[in-house]
Amino acid sequence: MRCFGLLYCVIILGIVSCEKEKSNGPSYPQVDLYAVKESKSYLFENNQIVDSVIFKLTFDQQKRLISQWSLKENLILELDYSTSGLVKMFQKSKSNDSINYVFEYLLNNQGYTYKRNTFGVNGVMLQCNSYVYNSEGHKIKEYLKSSNDSSLIYAGIWEGPNLIQYEYPSNEHIVAVKYTQIADKRNLGFYPFTGDRAYYLIQEETVKSRGVNSLYRYNYQFDSMQRPKVVIITRNGEKYLEKYYQYW
Repeated sequence: MRCFGLLYCVIILGIVSCEKEKSNGPSYPQVDLYAVKESKSYLFENNQIVDSVIFKLTFDQQKRLISQWSLKENLILELDYSTSGLVKMFQKSKSNDSINYVFEYLLNNQGYTYKRNTFGVNGVMLQCNSYVYNSEGHKIKEYLKSSNDSSLIYAGIWEGPNLIQYEYPSNEHIVAVKYTQIADKRNLGFYPFTGDRAYYLIQEETVKSRGVNSLYRYNYQFDSMQRPKVVIITRNGEKYLEKYYQYW
C-alpha cells in the first residue's frame, strides 16, 4: 500500500533546468527539463481531502537544487556540491536551523552514487547503502550495507529509458509501471546522481503490497510549454492524489 507520508520523507527534486539534458538511451531525443518552483499535493479519501503537503525549491546559478522546504513538517533539505566526488545533503529544522540528519553520496567516475552514508546527531553513522547500475547508468539494485553480500532492499528492471518494475523485497512490495509516449520535463523525486529518472510520464502502476493489489492511473494537464501543471491519480477507480506544479 502506498503511504502519503512518503511525501514528507527524504524526497527531493534532482537537478532540473531549462537546458537540454542527455536522454537515458541513445535512441531517444533530448528533452528540455524545467526547474520546479513549488509542488503541492493533496491526498483524497472518499473524494474528500484528508491531507496535503507543499514543497518549495531553490536552485543555484548552475541550476542545481540547493534547498527544498517542506511546509507541512517545517523541514528543509540543503545540498552541498563543493567537494569533488561527493554530494552532501543536510536535513534541518527550519525553525531553529538544527541538523537532524546528514546524507553523504559518494560518487564514482561516472558521477553516480556507489555508496550513501547516513549520519545522525553528533556525527553518528546510522546507515550505509550501496548501489548497482546497469550499462546505461540506471539503478538496478540497492543494498543496506556497503557490499553485495548485504541485504537487498531494492531491485529495479529497466526497459530502455524507463523503469518498468521495482521491488522492495523486505516489504513484499512490487510495482509494475506502464508509460505514456510523452516525455517527462520534470525531475521530480529523483537525484541525477542515483540513476532513478525515467524518460516518459507514467500512465499507470500496478502495485502488489503484502498480497493486496492496487491499480493507480495518472491523468495530466499541461501548460503551454507541455509541462505537467496538474496530475490527478486514481487508485482502483477512486481519486487518490492531486499534484500541482509551478516552474521557475
